[in-house]
Amino acid sequence: MIAPLGAGAVDLLLALAELARPRLSGEMLAVHHAETGRSLIEAGLIAPDGYEAVVTALDDHSDAPVGELQPDGCGGYRYFSGSSGWITVPALPAICCAASSTRS
Repeated sequence: MIAPLGAGAVDLLLALAELARPRLSGEMLAVHHAETGRSLIEAGLIAPDGYEAVVTALDDHSDAPVGELQPDGCGGYRYFSGSSGWITVPALPAICCAASSTRS
């Protein structure tokens, strides 16, 4: 049996429903909406929709997500910045990766 949705889950669902293209990153869900997101997933109201590796631009202050990551040849990733050239993305600590992984 599915547990009733709390007010936070309903608020998140309504906020997503108001968007033209309702999307919420896994990291945003894990960091800011862990419990409410889990209840919406268990109720079948939100579901994963693909995967895109992104990183926040590291070479300026735009804080824009960069989605075109390239393997750097050393097990990590990099992206190209028009103002700085190739930027290597620092590896995440194992604890961060474990916390943002999806449940089975």
